[in-house]
Amino acid sequence: MSGGANKGAYEAGVVHGLSHLLNNSDAYYDVVSGVSAGALNSAAIALWPKEQPKEMSEWLVDFWRKTTSDMIYQMWPGGFQEGLFNQSGIFDTSPLLNTLITTMAALGGQVQKKVVFSAVDVNTGDYITYTETNSLPEELPQRALASASIPFVFPHQHIGDRVLMDGGTVWNTNLGTAVERCKELGVSEE
Repeated sequence: MSGGANKGAYEAGVVHGLSHLLNNSDAYYDVVSGVSAGALNSAAIALWPKEQPKEMSEWLVDFWRKTTSDMIYQMWPGGFQEGLFNQSGIFDTSPLLNTLITTMAALGGQVQKKVVFSAVDVNTGDYITYTETNSLPEELPQRALASASIPFVFPHQHIGDRVLMDGGTVWNTNLGTAVERCKELGVSEE
């Protein structure tokens, strides 16, 4: 799933449509990959078993319907100027991190699918991928947020010794990484 801010809601609609139009087993999949807003969707989708595509898609559409801007960002205490001059983004995304943490916990917090999402290291330009094997379940919310941290709008995320921003700044769809990951896992390309 690619990025594009509000296109995350559009993606939810597409997932919903496909899961309801396809025969149940045709809508089963083991791997979900996303960048930027697509990483936010992927993080939630990965928590659903593949045998529940309709339930997952209905939940995802409902989530986007209920999501308000105050669940995503807020102004810094010092306002726009603080974000512009003292932070790496004009909006504080701590509400989005809290939304991701509570949402993923409410869904059980256990990854049910292979998941891949990416961010860019601000200092090196390296494209960093996160998966269910190189991240603990409780780390996935911040890694998904890092993938969606739009430069100058949302602050970079500090993870380990990396400073990370929106993965879509380098590669808006990380299909190549997802295919490589599938090969590593022995998952068929079909």
